[in-house]
Amino acid sequence: MKSEGYTGILFGPQSNSGLTCSVFVRGDSIEALVGSEVKAVISYNGIKISVVGMDDKYICMEGVGVDGEHARLLISDREIAAHMVAVGAPRTVTDQLERVASTRARRKMGRFSVMAVLAGILAVIIMLLWLGFGWAVGSIVEEVPPQWEVEIGRSAALDILKQHAICSDPAMNKAVQELGSRLVMGLGMTPYRWQIRIIDDEEVNAFALPGGYVFINRGLLERSDDGHQVAGVLAHEFQHVLHRHGIKNMVRQIGLMIIVYAVVGNTGEIESFLVGNAANLASMSFSRDQETEADLHGMDLIYKAGLEPTGLMRFMEVLAREEGLSGAIPTILSTHPASDDRAAELEALVRSRGQPVVRPLTADWSAVKGECVPVHIQDPDQP
Repeated sequence: MKSEGYTGILFGPQSNSGLTCSVFVRGDSIEALVGSEVKAVISYNGIKISVVGMDDKYICMEGVGVDGEHARLLISDREIAAHMVAVGAPRTVTDQLERVASTRARRKMGRFSVMAVLAGILAVIIMLLWLGFGWAVGSIVEEVPPQWEVEIGRSAALDILKQHAICSDPAMNKAVQELGSRLVMGLGMTPYRWQIRIIDDEEVNAFALPGGYVFINRGLLERSDDGHQVAGVLAHEFQHVLHRHGIKNMVRQIGLMIIVYAVVGNTGEIESFLVGNAANLASMSFSRDQETEADLHGMDLIYKAGLEPTGLMRFMEVLAREEGLSGAIPTILSTHPASDDRAAELEALVRSRGQPVVRPLTADWSAVKGECVPVHIQDPDQP
């Protein structure tokens, strides 16, 4: 067992952005040190253990630290579980460790089952080759497993994080995460783990990647008048993910090569080819039909979440004014072209459905336009 400690990431107390730390297994607790300073001691009494991250990369340990604040540790080295058993951790802890190991094994088996799905995909693809390329592309997308979508989105998100800092200001993130939580609750069950990041960029833009990775620029928040306008944008972006618009556009661009791989039976190349071509997802334009679909279903989500349905329309008006004053097209309009028809359709929908019961937002939206506090992170799945 390790005596020099395990490497971990500590969130809280006083470390909301995550601190690299050394983790030590004690007889009655887990101890986290940053340098030589003890930052958290999580007692076995009340500790909660789970797995998080892509492919359940981390063991997550949560509990109350010595100062009474909530502490959260992520450790990738699974030897720590055996170490905790060896030092005599109580049954309440070892039961959780066994449950975590069982959960990870079950999920791993589920990932292997993707290969069985591939066999069915190949049969569908080969048949559809006889029926026309356009229809074949649509059918291929329908058979892409959610695991592939997450990997494709994660690959694109990694590229975004290499190029941009994200905003870590607590007030700004609290306001945006409140909107995200309301919308995710309105969605119900989905196969994605939704992550919303604020990019330190003054351009007015927002985009969503396959698998639930959503990015919104600081500039969009600064140009908005209230949280309901931003909620309308986010609800629209969520629908691009749920209706798999990004994947459909990718397959339309590179679908012929995917079909060639399918015909020759090289299934491993299909996923790697999609992931390898994910870099352009953030700059892809959507079709008129895709924009309408995202508008209408996004509005339905706004109603379910108890948010103001005129938010997206009012934000489109803000963009139209900016375009008229400066003569420059806001970045978001290059990938999400606006039109009078779209605005008219949204207005007609609100008139037909009426005003929902709007539950107020708790965040102080005036504080959102404060300091961004840019930081660089590497892991798109980092809490």
